[in-house]
Amino acid sequence: MSIVRWLHVSDFHLNKYGVDSQRMRKKLPEYLRELGLKCDYIFFTGDLRYAPEHKFDQETDLYLKNLCEAVGNTVERLFIVPGNHDVDRNNNLRNDAIDALLGYYKPKEGFLKKEDLLNIGVGRNDFVTVMEQVYGSDSDRIKLYKDYGKPSFLIETEDFNIIHADSTILYKKGYEKYEMILGTGLLMDILEKANPKKPSVLLTHYSYDALSRNEQKQIFQILKDYNVQLWFAGHEHDKHVHEHNRYLYEFQCGNLVHEDEYTMSCFIVGEYDTERNAGSIQVHAWFSPDGWGVYPKISEEEDRSKYSFFLQTPDTVVEQIISSSEQPALRQLGDGIATFNVKE
Repeated sequence: MSIVRWLHVSDFHLNKYGVDSQRMRKKLPEYLRELGLKCDYIFFTGDLRYAPEHKFDQETDLYLKNLCEAVGNTVERLFIVPGNHDVDRNNNLRNDAIDALLGYYKPKEGFLKKEDLLNIGVGRNDFVTVMEQVYGSDSDRIKLYKDYGKPSFLIETEDFNIIHADSTILYKKGYEKYEMILGTGLLMDILEKANPKKPSVLLTHYSYDALSRNEQKQIFQILKDYNVQLWFAGHEHDKHVHEHNRYLYEFQCGNLVHEDEYTMSCFIVGEYDTERNAGSIQVHAWFSPDGWGVYPKISEEEDRSKYSFFLQTPDTVVEQIISSSEQPALRQLGDGIATFNVKE
């Protein structure tokens, strides 16, 4: 059995301070070390900074490196996409390019002008500077972030195709409505280069539900064409599990900043069995003022914190049908969002 484990974190907003926010951040690496958690991958799905405070926290790179070390790894195994707070929405060059793009882009055609993408990318300058501090200015990773004509890119590892998709292409001042595009043509170009023998992980900041309706229809079919079944996102400052059309699993992670009762500061630990094409995720949340803990765990005898999933391949469909009767039932809420209480 070959188990791959990952840590999924999001929405740190490190330059937004406060006693509870600072406590949870300080104690997170300590908690991970106490767990003895070793992860092969660390995924961050956007918003390193809090945009109204303008600057990225000076120790952003140090915090990320410390987090990687806490789970027994390095930044080489850290994969990051920008969030809406990480881009400059006030850049006029960027905003004009977004206006132009909105005038001609059609999901069924997928065409985006390179000139517009380059101008939109200017809004990521400060974010890329932070990425240079994390990975090194001469690293191959930085070359991908700096290629503004290709806002999304692919990194193949020994276990996954990891698709970094910039979901902030439409984000600008005066257009803050909850809607995004990934660019259907851009996504297809990336997936054409993906290794079909490996599972693919799509990283975005905004979730699947944020896609414009026409874009959503095309994106889902493209993901299905290329067998992409794992989508990791953030933005909503809460934990969510979505299973789209019994095919696409979307896991949304919470934040790392103190807010009101309608949000959840949390992170996700995932596991994947590369032989069985099966996995699970578990949420760990911040319970102020007591600290970090598994969510929800009733007692040592009753653990409802894990959610299991299966990835479809031609070789595993029959096995999944047979073994599904042995899996805990998934309780669905009225809005289509699954809870993490997966056993009755």
